[in-house]
Amino acid sequence: MNVDRINALALLVGLDTGNMKSRLKFQKLAYIVQEILGFDLGLEFSKFFYGPYSPELSSLLDDLPRNGPSAEEVAPVAEVALSLWGESDRVLELLSTYHSFLVYTGDPAEAERGLREIRVVDDAALKRVLELYGSLRRERT
Repeated sequence: MNVDRINALALLVGLDTGNMKSRLKFQKLAYIVQEILGFDLGLEFSKFFYGPYSPELSSLLDDLPRNGPSAEEVAPVAEVALSLWGESDRVLELLSTYHSFLVYTGDPAEAERGLREIRVVDDAALKRVLELYGSLRRERT
């Protein structure tokens, strides 16, 4: 696990580690940054009710210092991470879940179908997720 990168990412987005909703959103951001953008945070994720989840990251967030490495640790993904942090919790949940389905199935249509089966997804949200996913794949580090 790359604690410096995770800490810098948390500081960059202004993570409130005492807020459960913020912590869940950060789980999705870390997953997207690592698994879609290819920026290694050294985390392992498993399937969870609200999408991919890392128990290791959750434990780290309990002890995360309020200061530390500069944003240079995450410079390659800083702009994209800040942009993603501005997305709704729901979009990040759907985006990370879509990617995990895509990794599992290898088929975009099957991943979309799987997402619709386990989540109530309106067309506008799905369109946003697919747009973001395409954009992130082009940004991959």
